[in-house]
Amino acid sequence: MSKAKALQPKYNVGDTVNYTDRQGRKQSGKVRHIEGKWTSFGSVYLIYTLQHPSYRNGQMHCGEDVIEGAAQ
Repeated sequence: MSKAKALQPKYNVGDTVNYTDRQGRKQSGKVRHIEGKWTSFGSVYLIYTLQHPSYRNGQMHCGEDVIEGAAQ
């Protein structure tokens, strides 16, 4: 699988999504930033920056596995 194909985000910047934060709480917030990275071993992954209502800096960084889907 090519890096370009592997790094196709499911969600776009500005989308409102549902996710579970690090304390296990269900949250809803906007996607603020998406960054693609790869390891020295050739694995590729995406880091999403999501809006968080109670974190001090107002954001949470996570992968797609934490996002449960688009908010209605």
